[in-house]
Amino acid sequence: RHQENLDIKVVWPGMVKFDRDQLARTKRWIDEFNNGELPADEFQVHIYWNRTYAQHESYKQAIDFSGGATHPESWGGLRQYAENMVNHIHGLFGNIPIIVGEIGYDRDGSPQQARPIGNTPSERVQADWLVRSYLALFAAGIDQCIQYMIDHVWAGGGGWLFGSSGLIDGNNSIALIPWYFTAGTLEVLQNATFVQVVPSGRNDVEIYEMRDGNKTIYVVWSPTAENNVVQNYQLPVTGTSATLMELQTNQPTTAKTGISINNGTVSVTVTETPKFIVVE
Repeated sequence: RHQENLDIKVVWPGMVKFDRDQLARTKRWIDEFNNGELPADEFQVHIYWNRTYAQHESYKQAIDFSGGATHPESWGGLRQYAENMVNHIHGLFGNIPIIVGEIGYDRDGSPQQARPIGNTPSERVQADWLVRSYLALFAAGIDQCIQYMIDHVWAGGGGWLFGSSGLIDGNNSIALIPWYFTAGTLEVLQNATFVQVVPSGRNDVEIYEMRDGNKTIYVVWSPTAENNVVQNYQLPVTGTSATLMELQTNQPTTAKTGISINNGTVSVTVTETPKFIVVE
């Protein structure tokens, strides 16, 4: 590197799959030819969560989308998968930052489509699954996540792979539900750190605890893909005031509602769209 460019980061080319054999070959190569030092500042992996990707370890299967997209808690879960990946890569190359360089779902009829669930349209399912993917990767210790991609290939999308994976339409004029959900999630969690997965006592309720200064943020959702709703779930919290922050389909900010804490719990209607309860 030139002296004036010391701040430039070198990112390892994106692996299409967490493949232990491929990583072992990489480790052997750098041990032999580069004194054991990975010639990069950050490590990059691509993840497209679908049935084929989740079930196979070889990178050769990672480019097979024929199994169809699936929600991020399926097949053992994206969080556990990414956590295993982080631990393995750190074990080989030290505490190097890890980037997920591509992740996403299509809206229209491609193999990576987030398909409609009942009367919930694909665009809303896509938005839900993206936010749940961000949360899973955050909890797993991923340092940065890049959603692929910012806009549809063409105005109106398209039924081919990555043709409708955008947060905005192809003419850059229409923000879509995934855009608003992503913006709302950043509003709440931009300065937060992950604390723990909180046991919910139910298979159909997932809870993450985050921290932002003196605020505790609980993220609650149903990790299912069947339009599941859990009414009046009693969420244990620690604090004296609570605010419910809900993602909106047509606004980049969350809808905020003060909620009561009764005997150390708040009552929440849990759906497949994550909700944020901020407690102080």
